[in-house]
Amino acid sequence: MIDGLPLDVRADPIDPLSAEPLDDRYQLVEKIGEGGFGAVFRATDLKLRREVAVKVLRTDDPQRQWTVPERQRFASEMRAAVLVKHPNVVDVYDYESDSEIGPYLVTELLEGATLAAHLRDARALTGVEILGIARQICAALAAVHGAGMIHLDLKPSNLFLKRAPESKLGFALKLLDFGIARATQTGMPNPAVGTLSGFTGSHMVCSPEQVLGRPLDHRSDLYSLGVLLFLLFTRKRPFAGQREAVLEAHLRTSAPRPSSQAGADWIPVELDRLILALLSKHPAGRPESVAAVDEELVRIRQTLLTAWAERFLVEPTTIGACLEAPDTTTIEASLPGELPEVSAPILTPRRATAVLVVDDEEAILDLIRLMLEDAGFHVDVASTGRAAVGHLADGDPPAAIVMDLLMPGMDGLSAIDACRDAGYRGLVVVCSSVRSQRVHDRVALGGCVFVEKGPKLHTLPAVLAAEGVLPE
Repeated sequence: MIDGLPLDVRADPIDPLSAEPLDDRYQLVEKIGEGGFGAVFRATDLKLRREVAVKVLRTDDPQRQWTVPERQRFASEMRAAVLVKHPNVVDVYDYESDSEIGPYLVTELLEGATLAAHLRDARALTGVEILGIARQICAALAAVHGAGMIHLDLKPSNLFLKRAPESKLGFALKLLDFGIARATQTGMPNPAVGTLSGFTGSHMVCSPEQVLGRPLDHRSDLYSLGVLLFLLFTRKRPFAGQREAVLEAHLRTSAPRPSSQAGADWIPVELDRLILALLSKHPAGRPESVAAVDEELVRIRQTLLTAWAERFLVEPTTIGACLEAPDTTTIEASLPGELPEVSAPILTPRRATAVLVVDDEEAILDLIRLMLEDAGFHVDVASTGRAAVGHLADGDPPAAIVMDLLMPGMDGLSAIDACRDAGYRGLVVVCSSVRSQRVHDRVALGGCVFVEKGPKLHTLPAVLAAEGVLPE
């Protein structure tokens, strides 16, 4: 081998699944994913007797030849990645820069789904969940940047929603894939080669300087974060089209205001400003750090909650009772083609002894959820009566159901009947601004109480407690 020249690539690459255990330690079991930079396998660590994930990087990519210096750089950066320990970053256990099947890294094996799969296949996310995901992304990036690295591939398929029933959101985000991560060094070249046709990376989220092959720092990841936030809050990408057109747009086209997108008119001006600042073409125009982004997200969260409370609570004096205390957690405290439109019912992961809130209006769902969580309850949400009935079939019944009346498809009283038919015998709280004779008759049957939306909504935690439904 000659230093600086590509290493030989086998004409007939070894099938990883038919090979002997890597380094006599990692037995590959099955392929569970594949992308532009390699394939991911479920594997067994024969030494520690545990399941792990092994990513084998491609050695046949013409834009990234595995020269001796390249392998040495990979080994150096994987040593840094192993040291990044944070709840929102996948644990990197091991790596090898020179094996017979190619460079590989070993990480924890996660159960759940990528953010890309979640956006494509699952329910719409509520505003509070989006903000929670955004803050977890910030926490992960802060850990990576604090270790002297930049990720360079911050896309939905590299963000994993790991099942975490103990979390208020029901999942914990994990940042994946250090396959093209780089150490932050002054004047460091990046994976691009300076031309659009030769650019290597994810064209949907890359920064302008990454496209042009210029030296990079942490602000390149901040641009990618802006693309992600735009997508999360609007369910659209700021720049659409084929690869070449998107790369050109990253360089020359100003991003639209997120609030100008269909269905996103609820986005406050503060969030518009933050996302557009992150999408600045020049690094100097972006926020100075991911910690600064997180601080702004905290302020935006309080703005949204206050707006929702003022909209749905008639008496101003009740607003404070329905807001969580200001979230002062900071990053430094170590916080634990075009996408299709999603019309699936909103439904959170199951958790035992939960209160199930059923309402077709997202803002109401978020407001009641936060109010009950602040009182110590676990909360699941569903956006339709049918989704609520389906929820009962998924596991243990909730301690109580808070049911709206006026919902499309199946109204609240019909949903209550269907829940009873499905065997649910717990408390039902009818929560509505409408109180008809039918509601009165339903309450008179027992097992059901009424709370009026508006001036009485803030009494919901006390009503649950009075009916014997207490937080854990």
